[in-house]
Amino acid sequence: NNIFGDGIRDTGGQQREVFNLEQIEVVKGPDGVYSGRGSGGGSINLSSKQPTLRDHSRFSLGAGTDNYVRGTIDQNWALGETAGLRLNLMGSSGDVPGRDAVDFEKWGLGLSLGAGLGTDTSMVFSYYHLTADSMPDYGIPLFTKLNPSATSTAPVRPRTESGILDVPRNSFYGLTARDYLINEVDSFTFDARHRFSDAVNIRSVTRYSETLNDYIVGNPADGGYVGLAADGTYWTKRGTKTRYNPVDTLAHVTDVFGRFSTGGILHNYDVGVEYSQERNSNASYSTYTTSGAACPTGLVTVNGTPPTAASALGAGDCTRLFAPTPNDPWTGVINRGPLSWSDTESIGVYAFDSIALTERLILNLGVRYDRYAVEGVN
Repeated sequence: NNIFGDGIRDTGGQQREVFNLEQIEVVKGPDGVYSGRGSGGGSINLSSKQPTLRDHSRFSLGAGTDNYVRGTIDQNWALGETAGLRLNLMGSSGDVPGRDAVDFEKWGLGLSLGAGLGTDTSMVFSYYHLTADSMPDYGIPLFTKLNPSATSTAPVRPRTESGILDVPRNSFYGLTARDYLINEVDSFTFDARHRFSDAVNIRSVTRYSETLNDYIVGNPADGGYVGLAADGTYWTKRGTKTRYNPVDTLAHVTDVFGRFSTGGILHNYDVGVEYSQERNSNASYSTYTTSGAACPTGLVTVNGTPPTAASALGAGDCTRLFAPTPNDPWTGVINRGPLSWSDTESIGVYAFDSIALTERLILNLGVRYDRYAVEGVN
């Protein structure tokens, strides 16, 4: 995970929002010496809005097609000469353009309280929350062949020149009565800073966060279940993809930084340590249909076999391939399986110096060492 929030790695499967952001910083290319573990493709730092010493009120309201609506509030109160409180709120909902039955709702809160602002010693406590509830969308099936018998390879018709099934773009194969996607984030951050002089400053930041990625999503044509019914219509059996993934993270970063000159050469340095602990849990759901959209008589799938026997659990959940019906009624049993988990502990130490040799020549030096360890149970 190469996403950072205010300089701290922002872990967990989560959606991102902009209502509480001041700016976005992008590092392109390999950056392991800056951020430690991660991929070699760079990193992104999301800078949150901070309390200030000036009162302000900002509001926004947006509306559009596909039932889109969004509102935000950004309010800052100056609390005396060195303290401030900032509140950011967001609410939004709408449909996904061009996709039947796919919609979303979300709301967010950013709250930060600062003391000692504008002085040599300052502290800021921040809380961030986001809840997103949406209908997950697995797209359209790409199957191009039908197997009406064990030996036939007749293609499904019609299809495009590229071989993809020629279904309307708005075709949705999930079940609105069953499918869901819930994403939640709660994050607490404490940021303390002290300035001794231009040459020596210290910043110490601690964050505890909890995220949840929880979904059941309909998967069209899962396992090859595209077939031809006795009446000549094409059908697909809905499968499922599921996940329950909570992540708890405790992270801390301390930096000592500043600027000084030696023999007319200017140095901008930073020395620091980063520590984090993560508990990443994963589980899947088993879903059993007790009453759903029945599969048609005589349906034979691409595998050359019929779907589950009509009398068994899971026999339903079929829909027409070229005219899906996402609002079919559904009842059944959803059970969450046992949790697998992994604990990750990492610690990194680093030192950087940006040396201005001349007005046009700067030498950047940096070194970092990381220890990364994982243990878990599947």
